Amino acid sequence: MNILKQGIGKLIYVTSLTIYKFFDLIIIFLEASVSLVKSIMSLFFGLVMVGGCFLLLILIGPVTLTLLTNPRLLITVIFLLIYPLLGTILTAYSKYLKYMITEYLFDYANFLIDGKERRFNSFLKYGEEYKRFEYERKERERRERQYQQQKQWEETFRRWQQQSGYGQGHYGQYNWHGNHNTHTNPNVNLKQKYEESCDILNVDYNADKDEIRKAFRKMAKKYHPDINDSPEATKTFKKINNAYEFLSDNIERYKNIQ
Repeated sequence: MNILKQGIGKLIYVTSLTIYKFFDLIIIFLEASVSLVKSIMSLFFGLVMVGGCFLLLILIGPVTLTLLTNPRLLITVIFLLIYPLLGTILTAYSKYLKYMITEYLFDYANFLIDGKERRFNSFLKYGEEYKRFEYERKERERRERQYQQQKQWEETFRRWQQQSGYGQGHYGQYNWHGNHNTHTNPNVNLKQKYEESCDILNVDYNADKDEIRKAFRKMAKKYHPDINDSPEATKTFKKINNAYEFLSDNIERYKNIQ
């Protein structure tokens, strides 16, 4: 009996590898074709921009006539216009199916061969796991972008200090006309964004880190997509999360500019 189970498990494992490679080929094809179509469309619009509107007006008459008299060509052009979006959607869905199906089969094969416990008993649970992983990946990318933006902001602030003389014994410089050389103070943007984030979490502008954390947890429990079925829940949760992260990173900086 065990030999039979192991044999079935190995067959399922080989099938899983085949499906895995099949989806890989589909995804590679979709990504390459989307990239190719985008390049063609970019080249076309680039030529139009170089040639100018006059060239477009010259071509639009014959081209429109040809399209109207040739339905197949018209369908091809429409397909090329919508394919980048359609191909992107199909690529994302293919990755979802690939993970859901192959992970289910791999786990089932290992269960039959080695007796390893399966993580889930249905395809849909693996699909939910994939969505969670994708959400976490996007959140990591968003935090990385936010970190890079923060670094850029700090660099802008440092340059502003150097140019304006702020913190070096005077509050500005005058140009050779005798007018004050004005600079945009990054503190103004930070103060505005900080207070907007406080309003989102419904906390006082002088709230400490613990108060901000408690407010975030309270609102996160209310609007988390796993709990709240509202169509706006995901958008609201991201807004709350962004506000919390910004406040956490800038409490001391905000206090210093008061």
